[in-house]
Amino acid sequence: VNNAEIGMLEFTIPNPDNYDDIVKMLWDPNGEKNFNRVFVKGSFSRVYNKQLAIIQQRYLGLVWDRYYNAVASKYQLSEDETAIVLTSSDMDDNNYDDTKYVNPIVKSANTFNPIIESDDHRDRLSTKMQVNLVAFFIKKEANGVKITHLCSMNYDFSSGDKQQRLRDLTASKMFSAVNLRDIVNKA
Repeated sequence: VNNAEIGMLEFTIPNPDNYDDIVKMLWDPNGEKNFNRVFVKGSFSRVYNKQLAIIQQRYLGLVWDRYYNAVASKYQLSEDETAIVLTSSDMDDNNYDDTKYVNPIVKSANTFNPIIESDDHRDRLSTKMQVNLVAFFIKKEANGVKITHLCSMNYDFSSGDKQQRLRDLTASKMFSAVNLRDIVNKA
């Protein structure tokens, strides 16, 4: 979509009784710590209501320190299905990089430009990335919990970086969600 790639991954976690725990973990700004080894911390920068907030999440790889701010929404589609959707807009968060971000997928996000008070990146060591679109569709079924995960990221790497490396980063982020199977099965 508009030169932005979107990955999709579907998997099922056994035992439909895990549904509520999975929704809770995916909505928790620090929930990713349970299944993604490069995740550092998350927080709600601003909460509008219990289903709508601005989230900040930080990641630390071997050679990089990155974070994003995104509008996060949780929708209960039915008694047995929930959607969690994240998307970035051009938010002012005191980052030294004043490059304007235009979301190529969620056009309505481009009109939302909040100011986020955060001192986390004033040290200039963290690089901002953007969430074009991240979504989790969580559905309770008879044999388990089906998760459909969509992910499109803008890592803000230089144009010299190989496209395959960017795909690998997105795939790695997506595949970490499969680790949810191990987490909830231990509970």
